[in-house]
Amino acid sequence: MTQFKYLKEIVTILEKFPLGKFEKEAIPCTLEEVEALESILPHPYKLPTAYKEFLLYGGRKIGNLTELNCLSYEIAKIFLENKYRSIMCMLEADDKNARLPSDIFVISEHGGYNFTYFLLTEGENPPIYWWEEGEGGLEFSQKDVYFSEYLKKLIRVESIYLCRQSRKEIEHGNPPRGQQFWVHESKELLEGITLENLLTCLGFGVMVEIEVFKKALSLTGLDRDSYLEELSGWKCRKVSENNSEVRFFPPEASKE
Repeated sequence: MTQFKYLKEIVTILEKFPLGKFEKEAIPCTLEEVEALESILPHPYKLPTAYKEFLLYGGRKIGNLTELNCLSYEIAKIFLENKYRSIMCMLEADDKNARLPSDIFVISEHGGYNFTYFLLTEGENPPIYWWEEGEGGLEFSQKDVYFSEYLKKLIRVESIYLCRQSRKEIEHGNPPRGQQFWVHESKELLEGITLENLLTCLGFGVMVEIEVFKKALSLTGLDRDSYLEELSGWKCRKVSENNSEVRFFPPEASKE
């Protein structure tokens, strides 16, 4: 069994993902496939450990999780074998003198107008970069979080989709009861999550849905904060004695 160093939390989250969506179906790459992919890289580069862990957990497929499956082994292999031809076409539309650094590793491309990548020289859990069409050359890429945290962000998006599918009951003034599956960001463990962000995580992502949520609560007489505590499993409290802003915190932090 693969021992995870960088993706231990990610694997734990995925194993808890509701059966109706994830179905516990993670199809890993073999060690031979990972080594074969690595052999395509220009010398002397190696794949970072965090990315290898992803491939060995679900590089072939991770259930029906679209966001994660966009990072599949097959996609990375095609990029390398084609020498990033499609990526260069995008870049050259903005910068005729565009060049790709030898240590770039593209993990996904979206609709022919943006792509994400990391650099093979930036550690075993490298930061992710995002390039967007119309901004200019590669030097205009936006730096994002580390690879492991990036995966967590993608899972959060998937969990929001899942929650939104179960919101139909709200339209009839009958909000669902019991804790929902949702994914928090690491910093929220310490800083808490705002009401607005928690509503988004629980599937109330647009103003119309939030208004329906408020109406449903008024019809049922449920207290908003208590109800959200039930759905999230987190507790509502002030940020600190000197800050009256209210956020939701994990139960352990709420006891402090």
